[in-house]
Amino acid sequence: MADTEARLLILEAFEFWRQEQVTLATVADLNFVDLYEKRQIILPEWVYESCPAISRSTLHRWRKLYKQQSLGKRNGKRYQLAS
Repeated sequence: MADTEARLLILEAFEFWRQEQVTLATVADLNFVDLYEKRQIILPEWVYESCPAISRSTLHRWRKLYKQQSLGKRNGKRYQLAS
């Protein structure tokens, strides 16, 4: 379950990042991935250990799974991304 929790925290940081950017979405996404790879996104260390590398396509796949309610379910309940 740690992988799922890590992915949800990354998605939460990603969604916040996207809202704050004034550049094109593709550029913002690539910047987020670059900062993540450099460990400059403030996340717990266990998140980086669980997901040492990400890509733009990985983020979008996780986002799609979350929206389809396939990512983040545990015991019949769905994790919620913070707003």
